[in-house]
Amino acid sequence: MMCKDEIILASVSTQRNKNGYPVHSVSRAEVFADIQSAKRQEFYEALRSGIAAEISIKIRSVDYNGEKYIKAYGHWYKLVREYALEDWTELNCTEVKSLENWMKEDGSSDNK
Repeated sequence: MMCKDEIILASVSTQRNKNGYPVHSVSRAEVFADIQSAKRQEFYEALRSGIAAEISIKIRSVDYNGEKYIKAYGHWYKLVREYALEDWTELNCTEVKSLENWMKEDGSSDNK
């Protein structure tokens, strides 16, 4: 398999500061992946649950650390389902419609 697409994997953890306000900590990693549209079965299974599975991303399992957000082609996606296949992990994702503040701070306007 040829991993030609560059994506950003992101995870967010929330802690409370000494005043009790939430503080978000974001970790990001750039990795190579193979991006495809969601397979028919995945699309309809997700749709039955009220979720729109829009893209399917295959990455090497060693590159994936449980991140729940993915930036691909200039759009942010949220993980709907992950599926491990030996050395590969398939991530089925839906586009995030309203961006969180940490996503807006990304600073990149490229279409990766």
